Amino acid sequence: MRGDPDLPAPVHGGQSLSSDRLRSAVRNAATAIACAIALAWAVPPVQKAVTRDGAAAVDLVPLWCRARIALGPEWRCTPDVLETVFHRRLEDRGIDPDDRYPYPPTTAVLFLPTVAVPWSVLAPAWRILGALGVAACAVAPAFAAAGRGLAPLGPALLVAAFLLDTRLVGGSLVAGQSGPVIAGLTAISLALLARGRDGWAGTVAGVGAGLKLLPVVLLAAALRRRSFVLACLGVLGALAAGAALLAWNGAPPTRMELVEVMVNPPPRASWTRTEPAWLLALWRVRIYAVGVPSVLLLLWSLWRPRGGPAATGAVLAAWAGTALAGSHQVHEAVVALPAVGWVLAWPLSAGLRPLPVAAAACLFLGMWAAGVTRLPVLPTSLASSPHSLAWLPVAVLAWALCVVRWGAEARAPLSPR
Repeated sequence: MRGDPDLPAPVHGGQSLSSDRLRSAVRNAATAIACAIALAWAVPPVQKAVTRDGAAAVDLVPLWCRARIALGPEWRCTPDVLETVFHRRLEDRGIDPDDRYPYPPTTAVLFLPTVAVPWSVLAPAWRILGALGVAACAVAPAFAAAGRGLAPLGPALLVAAFLLDTRLVGGSLVAGQSGPVIAGLTAISLALLARGRDGWAGTVAGVGAGLKLLPVVLLAAALRRRSFVLACLGVLGALAAGAALLAWNGAPPTRMELVEVMVNPPPRASWTRTEPAWLLALWRVRIYAVGVPSVLLLLWSLWRPRGGPAATGAVLAAWAGTALAGSHQVHEAVVALPAVGWVLAWPLSAGLRPLPVAAAACLFLGMWAAGVTRLPVLPTSLASSPHSLAWLPVAVLAWALCVVRWGAEARAPLSPR
């Protein structure tokens, strides 16, 4: 009994238990400190955006008004209604059903509950939801791998605070843009897909696609996951049925203008007219230079399904971010945040191995060099003020690093799924 190798000495066992408890206590203390730093970093910019006057949330007004219009003529956003939003009498006739509305008809269905909410409550609530969406771009990918427990939480919140403190995100939250919410839904769907929660991932992607079409790219990456496809199409089908019912009730149709947003030159307000020639050349060829390899990678993934669809979906999401960065207005670059978070959080989900750490560090330095953070601007930065063209090289770099992660995960053994 004394010489049995399967029974360690009591003293050694006690020492091992004490060492484990000490390491656990240190990890918990480090996580608590990281969470406190992240909150102290993120709360001021978010509070500043949320507490801005509701009249500044101009991009939320069409979404709110379209839901009102869908209920019937008596709900139109007349000048009397808009006066409650902007605190002044507008000279025009209000928002008409024929005005430009670059959202799918299902968006009005999702926004129907907002017609019962006062504008003074809706504007800050929508900004808070957008801030949570941006935070999800960092936190959700950190938990893409199972078995990590809460260890990645502290560093993930630090990455979330870093993203929330960018000028791009602050401006998008103030304007009431839908991009931060859509980006968060895309990131959550990617993380659920990586963990094998296909049904939930499809449900989240379906809600996001009903709001705006970006999460549809995940459907192409997950065609082999039946639960994901059925859940996503089921949610979209239910929202489409609601939109059809509203149309049958007399709601006006909507017009999508996605091609115009991606191809036409952006307004000069988003440009400084001092960009280097290589950046303008990159903007002209971005869709093809990034899109063709992405499509080939997608086809290869469907033929040889290694690495899982989440890595492929991240590449396609990065392609969408690259296509929109610099193409329209400042806030369009928010679409790149799921890919940015997918790279920055790679070391948190895969462990502190050389390749994930190097990829995250490369993207961080690229964002700093491009001048899109609030860190001290380098002399070579592309912009000292927020505009989406400065995010174009960041989006391209995030796409390239997503491809690197896809390749690394494709070399891993096949999942039993």
